[in-house]
Amino acid sequence: MEYFYKSSWFFRYLLIRWFFGSFGFPGYIGRPLYLKGILGARFGRRVRIFPNSRIEIFPGAVLDVHDDVAIAQGFHVTCKGHLVINSGVCIAANVCITDIKHSFKKVAGANILAQEDEVIKTSIGKNCFIGYGAVIDAGTVLGEGCIVGANAYVKGEYEAYSVIASAPATVKYRYQE
Repeated sequence: MEYFYKSSWFFRYLLIRWFFGSFGFPGYIGRPLYLKGILGARFGRRVRIFPNSRIEIFPGAVLDVHDDVAIAQGFHVTCKGHLVINSGVCIAANVCITDIKHSFKKVAGANILAQEDEVIKTSIGKNCFIGYGAVIDAGTVLGEGCIVGANAYVKGEYEAYSVIASAPATVKYRYQE
C-alpha cells in the first residue's frame, strides 16, 4: 500500500513540478493543503514531501531546499526573504519553519495583521534532523548536523552538531565532528 501512495505522489510531482521555480528529478510530493508563490521555490534532487504541507512564499522571496531532503506530513513553511534548507535534512511531522517575525510596534488599538513584518534570514545546515512539532523561528541558523528535539521552539544561532531541545530551545549536548 505504501508504494501505491508514493507512486501517486510521484505522478503528482511529475504534473506540478513545472509550477515550481525548480524541482529536481527524482522527487515526490504528497497532496498539499496550501501552495502559494511556488515559483519562488527551488527544490533539489530527491526532495520528498509527505501530504498536508503548507508552503507559502511571498513575492520576491526564495525558498531553497537542497538535494536529498525528506519532509514528513503537516510541514508548514512561510517565506518572505531567503530561507535555506540544506542537503540531507530530515524534517519530522508538523514542523513549522519561517523567516517572518510579526511586528508589535503598535500595541494599543492596532491590528497585528496591519503591521509590517520583519524578515530575518533563516537557514538549516546540512544533515540536520528536526523533530516532531518543532518550530524554527525567524532568524534561526542551525549549523551542520544539528538535532532538534520534538516540540522545541528554536530561535538563534546554533553551532554544528548541537543537540537542541525544550521551549525555549537550549543546547543539551554537542557531538564531536
